[in-house]
Order: sequence, then structure tokens, then C-alpha cells
Amino acid sequence: MATQETQLLDEIIVNTRRKMITMGGTALAGLAFAGATKAYAQTTAITDNDILNFALNLEYLEAQFYTLAVSGVTIDKLTTPIPVAVNGARRELSR
Repeated sequence: MATQETQLLDEIIVNTRRKMITMGGTALAGLAFAGATKAYAQTTAITDNDILNFALNLEYLEAQFYTLAVSGVTIDKLTTPIPVAVNGARRELSR
């Protein structure tokens, strides 16, 4: 059976945890709100070149995935080489 001292300690621990979770949630919400307003305030100009580079990289990622699924090798190990640096290297379109 719990003594009065252990009951008092349990009550203090529960209240302290509740306060800590409440304060942590409030701080996290504040950070999320500050980050959202900062991200909303920043505007970046996305160019056609950025869009085309994204599409090209997505195509290379798809080729890598499907080639690995079908033949078990990556596109840089194929017998018919694809002329691009793969596995994390980025290829820029000429400007």
C-alpha cells in the first residue's frame, strides 16, 4: 500500500509531466507558426530551367528504379550505358 509520501511524490511527478508537455506543445506550436509565416513571406522565383531540371532528375530516378526492379542492376551498370552521372550526381541543363 502506498504511503502518504509516495502519493505526494506521484502527484508532483504527474503535475510536472503535465506542465512539461503543455509547455513543450505551446513552444512547438509557436515554432511552427513562426516557420509558416517566415516561409509564406519568402518568395523564390522558379525559372523554367529549374522546372526542366526537376523533370529530368525525376525521369532519371524513375529509370533507376524500374531498371533495378527488372534487371537487378542500376542504370550506370547497364550494357547500354545512359550518358549521365547517376547515383546522386546532378546534371544541369545548359543555359
